[in-house]
Amino acid sequence: MGMVIRNNIDSVRAYNIYNKNTMALSDTMYKVSSGQRINSAIDGPSDLAISEKMRGRIRSNDQASRNVQQDTNLIKTAEGALSNIVDLLNTVRERIINAANDTNTSAERSLISSEISALIAQIDENSKVTYNGINLLDGTYGSAAGVGSGLNFQIGGDVGLNMNINIEAMSSSGLGIANVGGATAIDVSSASAAMVSLGKIDSAINAVLVQRTELGSIEARLGFVADNLATETENLTASESAIRDLDMAKGMTEFMKFNVLTQASQFMLAQAGQNAYSVLNLLQQ
Repeated sequence: MGMVIRNNIDSVRAYNIYNKNTMALSDTMYKVSSGQRINSAIDGPSDLAISEKMRGRIRSNDQASRNVQQDTNLIKTAEGALSNIVDLLNTVRERIINAANDTNTSAERSLISSEISALIAQIDENSKVTYNGINLLDGTYGSAAGVGSGLNFQIGGDVGLNMNINIEAMSSSGLGIANVGGATAIDVSSASAAMVSLGKIDSAINAVLVQRTELGSIEARLGFVADNLATETENLTASESAIRDLDMAKGMTEFMKFNVLTQASQFMLAQAGQNAYSVLNLLQQ
């Protein structure tokens, strides 16, 4: 190439290469410092879209896992109250069997009746158990309240991944051992009356045990749901990492390469500028 001063093509070429190396160095530095291969759409539009969907799914699963934990705590709260109610009903049953024995006088049966009334009052207290202000055993979420009136548990990140449960009224009136007004329906004034009351208590115990069984099944199912969510989240995280995270060894290799190339192109840019000085030296002679 001739010696020119108006357009120094060598300098232009060196400058363009220097800019490319500088941009590549900056991009590699950003990736290494962030630990991610993809930081914006320009790094890979389709990969970015896929990884963002995965991240959204992971966040949804994390929230669903928290939902499942809260649902499990609610079930445990209700099941604990039902356990106490069963104990109270069994105690009432013992007292009824005692009252059915004709060795008891009327006065003794009256004392037994008073004890039974106190036990039934305690059953009503237990049926008022709440979780986060939600009444669990008062029948609000029972099947008698109508279709769709039960408790809804959102256990996944998609439409339809939910669970609806019914918890029947576990108060004394709901169990049939007290009238709606609160008066006890358990009569132990005679042996024959005690036998009739024994049937009512047996029905009440069976109703509570059925409810406990249903809640136990739901709690077990929630445990499987939690395991599935954890497994799915683990796999999604691994997949998202494979798409988006940077191989640090490869990233550092690229960084060192472009660091050397940038310094070399900067040096060559300085050398390309010597052509103009050579022309000046020629003119000065």
